[in-house]
Amino acid sequence: MKVLITGAAGFIGSHTAERLKEMGHEVIGIDNFSPYYDVSLKKLNADSLSKKNIELLTIDLRTDDLVKELPSISIISFIFQLIRVFPAYLHLMII
Repeated sequence: MKVLITGAAGFIGSHTAERLKEMGHEVIGIDNFSPYYDVSLKKLNADSLSKKNIELLTIDLRTDDLVKELPSISIISFIFQLIRVFPAYLHLMII
């Protein structure tokens, strides 16, 4: 099964991606590498995911066209949304 994880470079997202990959799922991660916490830690997580053959794309859900960036989105079975939502962006979170 193909799984999309938002916030995949964060602590919870990266561990979720690793576990789902271990369970045999195809995992695609996206993250905008916001400075909510130390970006260098997110880059370490991204390196770890890459070593485990987990694709991680730098995408900002607030501004990037997800369909354009992920042409195969129609075959994604599950989406794990693991991002911190700031009140100013709530109006953009249309799922």
